[in-house]
Amino acid sequence: MLVRYAANFLTNLDAIETFWDSNAFSEGFDRLIDELTGKVVPNLERHPKFGRDFLARSADTADVQSKIEHICRVYATGSSLPQLREYVMTDYLLLYVLGTDAIDLLAVKHHKQLSFDIHI
Repeated sequence: MLVRYAANFLTNLDAIETFWDSNAFSEGFDRLIDELTGKVVPNLERHPKFGRDFLARSADTADVQSKIEHICRVYATGSSLPQLREYVMTDYLLLYVLGTDAIDLLAVKHHKQLSFDIHI
């Protein structure tokens, strides 16, 4: 299955790279890229449902619920809701939409961040 990178995902990667560079540890970003390209993307290409169902969890705030509803509207196909899934990496969480013909990587965050930063 085709894996695509949403603009928000690339923005998240830029922010992560800036964080690691500002802390003089560019290897932290290199590790993330290595895991994405060497493990995560190949896993999702072969096993698109590998991540857990993100919508199975309840939204804790109105803001989160609003963002989830927006994502569902943007990625809905006909009358069916998209499959919003979360892939647990070594140090990061990855949010993606599983469509009928492609996977869209929406956001990536470090485990210690409170929530996904999504702007669609």
